[in-house]
Amino acid sequence: MPAGNAFESDRTYEAHGPKESGHTPDMLRILPLASSFHAPDQVRATVTRITSALQSRGIPNEILSSGAASALLILTGGTEQLALQALQNHSGPAILLAHPDQNSLPASLEILSHLQQRGQRGRIILLNETEEGFDTLKGLVRQLEAHERLQTL
Repeated sequence: MPAGNAFESDRTYEAHGPKESGHTPDMLRILPLASSFHAPDQVRATVTRITSALQSRGIPNEILSSGAASALLILTGGTEQLALQALQNHSGPAILLAHPDQNSLPASLEILSHLQQRGQRGRIILLNETEEGFDTLKGLVRQLEAHERLQTL
């Protein structure tokens, strides 16, 4: 999911420092999106909490500051236009990762609605205290890995 320079007025946050887009096989590449209206410390803490939860459930992930991502992590409300810009040239279904705080889920629903109006597919995965979202994401990661391997044949 190319993001280009869509984040000049808003922010992306990394748990362990920014990484430019690069291909890392067998890893979920996540582009976090946050509105500039939200406190940076709170947003950073959310990224850390989510990436730790993914790691503890066996879902290897890489947080990107820009470039081609496997999924968008919708950290806050007010990120709808950033997400749509990031998904503009994306082929295939969009994976939107939401969490229960900071208007993440309502923003994800709005993004998905806009994608559907453009004829694109997508899926929202809610990462909360239940295991359902994490289990769904594990399955999608396996599908992404298989798809990437088939493309290299």
